[in-house]
Amino acid sequence: MNNSEIKLKICRSTILYDFLTKYNLLENYIRKIFEESVVNLDAINKNFLYFYYGTKIDIYMEFQNSKIMSVPFEFNDSEKFKKITFNQIIKIQKQRNIIKKLDGDIQSIQSKTYYSICDLCIKLISMRNKLAHEICKCNFKNSDIVEKLSDENICKYIEKYNYDFNVSQMSDDVKEIFSNVVYIDVVMEKL
Repeated sequence: MNNSEIKLKICRSTILYDFLTKYNLLENYIRKIFEESVVNLDAINKNFLYFYYGTKIDIYMEFQNSKIMSVPFEFNDSEKFKKITFNQIIKIQKQRNIIKKLDGDIQSIQSKTYYSICDLCIKLISMRNKLAHEICKCNFKNSDIVEKLSDENICKYIEKYNYDFNVSQMSDDVKEIFSNVVYIDVVMEKL
């Protein structure tokens, strides 16, 4: 492996790590916002969450007795709905708009377009799911990328993040991942 190939791997690895780390921070922060918000929901939305949560019961096979069993499930007034995934939180928010803090838009870095926080998160979730299965050569689609930044904008953010590489060391899929890293930071600043 020559020096150029090593630099490409270092660039890719750094950006993948940053995406996954920042994605995790965003996921945990939105989950915290959700858990804090559901305590004060109106009865209609809270009943919807209880109904939805009831569909999440754990079912398992007890092989010794050839039985299908379920884990006992109790509801309480201070339920935080911890079994609802990040993806499900975003879908519920998109459908019902129950958390005012997540009801906002993010302006495009390159145009006058606006992206809802929910739509942006759906794209980030999609990218993260693809990266969980295809880490070497990703074929991202529009549904995985908020917005692919221009090389000029990527250069600005590389400088801002103090990375020790340049845009010429980035493949197209790494540029797409990096673009989403930038948008994660934009969302975190807004929240």
